[in-house]
Amino acid sequence: MAAHRNTLRFLVTDLILGRVDTGHPLYRFLRLNGMSQRTLHWFLGHPAKIDLLALDYYIHSEMQWRTGKDRIERICPSPVPKGFATVARDYIERYQRPVMLGETNIRGEVADRLGWLKYTYQECEALAQSEGVDFRGYGWFPIWDSCAWARDLCRTAKTEVDPVGIYSLDEKRERRIPTELSRTFEALAKGRITSRDIRPYAFQPPVSDWMRGYARFTEDWVWREAGEEAA
Repeated sequence: MAAHRNTLRFLVTDLILGRVDTGHPLYRFLRLNGMSQRTLHWFLGHPAKIDLLALDYYIHSEMQWRTGKDRIERICPSPVPKGFATVARDYIERYQRPVMLGETNIRGEVADRLGWLKYTYQECEALAQSEGVDFRGYGWFPIWDSCAWARDLCRTAKTEVDPVGIYSLDEKRERRIPTELSRTFEALAKGRITSRDIRPYAFQPPVSDWMRGYARFTEDWVWREAGEEAA
């Protein structure tokens, strides 16, 4: 299951780049699941061009699979994540393209999002400083809290704010509220600070549970004193 899923994550990109021929490990999988030979041959003959590969990375992007007595169990988030930099290198080695972190966020308090910003940005800095890696940029989505993405995408009204943005929204969803997170993001974007300058807060539940496997990435962080709050 794990080997199949690891190959499956590359499938769409392989397909549009014209890499899925009869020797591809998922060729038979596609044929058994309804894709015709004619369609597969079309992709082989019409490869797309990718100039920059923008990768998504969320807390749920890494997972593990465990075989139980009568079922296969998915464990997400992974208790032993490889981390964004290592995952990105898998794509760099496979496709030999420039990469960026195209999309990330975490659902939680401003302080939790500040910690996720620090973690993901330090991973991007490590990539940018690596020999042979053409790393281009960092993107957080969305710039302000979502109002329709999590649950009500197909409805016309949203009753609650989804706390995932760089800017917060008021309860009426009418005003964008600057916070320590937005000020820190601006300072990073303008090159005034690096990830090392971000002062993290202790993660709060449920984010603290999700982040448990990331302890090795945060072991050198200097945490804020208890009682300090992000504004």
